[in-house]
Amino acid sequence: MALRLKTIMPGRIPPGSTYPTDHWQHRYEEETIAGLLLAEITEGADRNNNDGPIANRSAVKAGIIKIATDYQNILPVTQKLIRATSRIHRETCTPILVHTELGTVAHRTLDLLEAAGVAPDKVLVSWLAGGAA
Repeated sequence: MALRLKTIMPGRIPPGSTYPTDHWQHRYEEETIAGLLLAEITEGADRNNNDGPIANRSAVKAGIIKIATDYQNILPVTQKLIRATSRIHRETCTPILVHTELGTVAHRTLDLLEAAGVAPDKVLVSWLAGGAA
């Protein structure tokens, strides 16, 4: 018997420390990043992982926005990504998934999201085991 499960694909934003300083996360302005996220939700995921120069959209649209923080730190680039994510959440009501590193900076991330207009009940925080939130 085949299972009929709905899969939710996230619009994804890895932590800022994952990529070198010439990666788009570091180069693009907050408004541009917000536009990329909006397109993942309204048009479909980019098969090129938003690495351009031309988007190759699939039919699969993001149903959640995923952001990630670094261990015990929220870098300035990650703060920019959190603001862009919050902006698109406010525009689309798309829920947000926060991937933490062992739960560190979870409270601080939630504070930043709330300060940017995201209600706490629209956020799921993951990877909390083993760390101090």
